[in-house]
Amino acid sequence: MERHDLRLENPSADAIAKRLMRKIDSLARRGHAANIVLHDGSHADPAADRAPSIAAAAQLIARYQPTHEFVTVAAWS
Repeated sequence: MERHDLRLENPSADAIAKRLMRKIDSLARRGHAANIVLHDGSHADPAADRAPSIAAAAQLIARYQPTHEFVTVAAWS
C-alpha cells in the first residue's frame, strides 16, 4: 500500500488491515503475490503513534500466516 492509498489522516489498525487485506486477496485471486512494507511514520513525525501499524501487522500475520510466507526485506534481494 502506498502512502497516497491511505486516505485517512490517522487510520485505525482495522482500517489499515482491511485495506491491505482487500489488496492482498485481490492479487491472490489473480495469481500474484504481495509485498507489504509498513512504515513507522517517523519520516513525517518522530513522535508518530505507531500502535495502529503494529496492530494492523498483527492482524495481517494472524490471517495470512497459515497460507503465506513472511520474509524480511533483505530476503528480497
